Order: sequence, then structure tokens, then C-alpha cells
Amino acid sequence: NLLPSSYYFFYSLATITLVKLGLTYALEPHGNIIAQLGQQLFKMGFILWLISNLPYLHEVLRDGAIKLGIVAAGSTNTLDLILNPAEIAGYGLKVVAPVRVWLHELSWSVTNIGSNLVNSLFGLIAIILILAAFFYLAYQVFMALVDFYFTAILAPVFLAFKLFEPTAWMATGAIRGPLQHAVKLFTM
Repeated sequence: NLLPSSYYFFYSLATITLVKLGLTYALEPHGNIIAQLGQQLFKMGFILWLISNLPYLHEVLRDGAIKLGIVAAGSTNTLDLILNPAEIAGYGLKVVAPVRVWLHELSWSVTNIGSNLVNSLFGLIAIILILAAFFYLAYQVFMALVDFYFTAILAPVFLAFKLFEPTAWMATGAIRGPLQHAVKLFTM
């Protein structure tokens, strides 16, 4: 939805950059205008290509970082696990299943009620801690995905500002933001 705005900013800033280049040459004709024009046109073409292909490039960056993290962990999980944080929370329920079965199988006779009470208390604490850890991890993955998508959505708009030198600092976040969040997804 923001791609038309990105193109608008790109064409506006490209026009300003070319006019500035032309005025600079008209007022001080001692520079090599052909080389400068070639550099600017190459830069404009590359940024336009980036803006046009950024949704695909972000998808490749996200999926590649997650797959690389899965390989680095030596896991057999798939990409869908990280892209669906609810599955991570679901794994927590699978992990506590043996503890729940063990608690269910405790015999509550009069002779061992004290030890079973302690065992059931420790089992309950273990279940709570394991579920809390899995739910916290699912929350962190969810927030990393949200952060990645927000920076990816805004990146094409801010990338256009790379054309004009006084506004070029705004484009660094458009490049750095998705990379930072992809590294975070890689580590998770």
C-alpha cells in the first residue's frame, strides 16, 4: 500500500537531485558532469530497483535468517514454527505432558500423602516455569516478527530519501532495521 508513496518520494527526490546537479554544473562548470551524472543515474536505478523488489527481498531475508538459525541450532523444525508463534506455545504444552501424566499417576494413599504433596507441588511449579518459558519465547518471536514487518513496510518509503544527500541519513534505518530484526529471528 505504501509503494505509490515510495515512488512519489523517489521521483521527487530524483528530480531535486538532478536539478541540483545541473545547477552546480551551470554555476561552476569545472567539474566532470558526465561522470557525476552517470553516478547519480546508477544510484537512482539501483535505489528504484531496491524499492520495486523490496517486498521480495525482505521475504528472502526473513526466511533465510530463520532457516539459517534452524540449521545453526541443529534442529529439524521448519520455517512454519517461527512464523507461527502459537506453535511455540503449543510445544510448551507438549513438553509438560509427561509431568502432567506423572502427577496424575501419583497414588494418594494415607501413608505417602506428605511426599506426594511435595512431589505434586514441585511438579506444578515445573509445569508453570516450563509453560512460562515457552510462552515468553513465543511472545519474543511474535514481537520480533512484528518489528521486522513494521520496518519492512516503512523501508521503501525511507529508502527513497537516499537520493538526496541532506536526507540520506533517513535511509540508513530502512536498511539497518530489517537486518537487525532478521538477526534477532536468526538467534531465536
